[in-house]
Amino acid sequence: MSKDDILDTKYYKQYIDNNKITTTFIPTPIFHQMVENNYTIFENLKSVYIGGETLLPKYSNILIKKYPDLAIYNAYGPAEITVICCAQLVNKTYTYDIPLGKIASNNKVYILDKCQHLCPIG
Repeated sequence: MSKDDILDTKYYKQYIDNNKITTTFIPTPIFHQMVENNYTIFENLKSVYIGGETLLPKYSNILIKKYPDLAIYNAYGPAEITVICCAQLVNKTYTYDIPLGKIASNNKVYILDKCQHLCPIG
């Protein structure tokens, strides 16, 4: 599927529905654009993983309100090592930052501050 196919929200929704797709991974900027242009894309999905950049609560909040049974995951994984090394189920609305979530098995994650010092948990 080409980038243009994915960005064509009518085509992408039809593709999901025709192929009975229940779970998908979408890069964050494309997810934001999809929610902005046609959030009904997600009405027949069971789960969606979003990753690559910061997930803005504005967009996850829209889907939580429209489709409360849709499992939305804020996924994180540095491209140098993996696609997803941790994920947070976004099952409530957020005003500010959405957490990175739980670490996937067989992984370790270290969060550093701007001075490259290890940040505390939380």
